[in-house]
Amino acid sequence: LDPEYLLDAEGNPVLDENGNPSSASTNATATGEIIISDTTEVNGEIAVMVAVIRYADGNSYSFTTLADAVEFAKAGDTVTLLRDVSASEIIKIEKAITLDGNGKKLTVTGAYGIDVKAGVNLAINNLTVESNLYALNLRGASDNAEVTITDSNLTGCIALNVWGKNVIINATNSAFTSVDTTTQENYSAIALNNNGSYSAENTVINITGGSITALDENGAPSIAIRNATATGVANVSDTTVVTGEIREVVSIVTYNGSDAFYSHFTLQESINRAANDPNATVKLLKDITISEKLVIEGNVTIDGNGKTLTYTGTDRAIDV
Repeated sequence: LDPEYLLDAEGNPVLDENGNPSSASTNATATGEIIISDTTEVNGEIAVMVAVIRYADGNSYSFTTLADAVEFAKAGDTVTLLRDVSASEIIKIEKAITLDGNGKKLTVTGAYGIDVKAGVNLAINNLTVESNLYALNLRGASDNAEVTITDSNLTGCIALNVWGKNVIINATNSAFTSVDTTTQENYSAIALNNNGSYSAENTVINITGGSITALDENGAPSIAIRNATATGVANVSDTTVVTGEIREVVSIVTYNGSDAFYSHFTLQESINRAANDPNATVKLLKDITISEKLVIEGNVTIDGNGKTLTYTGTDRAIDV
């Protein structure tokens, strides 16, 4: 059991009587054990370390939670997992670091897994992430972030969820898997999002090798990549195994006084959902061409959003 520096609640090393970092009885291994008998009196805590930051000078700092390790890390540091770990809190990446999974698994028991801040460079290596909702989330405040993913496995309702603009994501030999457990909608393994306010415009996702797998609640292939942007792209190599469809969202339905929205692959689907709902608005996200007329039954508000609808059919374009 290599002695690692034990940190206090503020992230400072616990000092011994000589003012040096203490090497308290902590377990910073994946398989090592400290066996204590029932007759042993223990005064203090037994700390199980789950992550470590090591430096070239031989110093290292270990942590009982991954979130603490990430918060303590400085730009350029590598945070290495020592064992499989569960986390209920969001793992917030706010500086340029490397997450070395070391072949271990992060199980996210909350909604969000790893969350990346704007302008931050993040490298993920050899890490498995399993989440109830998002494994890797780049929210609307993640513009200009850059993420490199290597030899990793990300699983969630949405494995890679992107809202930020001008984001660059390069993934090599990694698996993105959507496991959908709800009948309300089909999620996707990778999502380039647009809700009319935030949109992953000019974001580029490059997937080389590995796999993209999307299964619905019945285990049938669903949406591998969902792209709701006008300028965002997902480039997938010929060596990537894709299970599911790659689809473009053309319109959404938003609601007054609510953050809820529904995305659709056809304008007609959005119109049908919004019909006779006074709080609903259909918003067109990109220029589209249709060959069949739109049928509107009931009151519907449509925001063209400056886009163009081209009709190639021979009948009227809209039937009210």
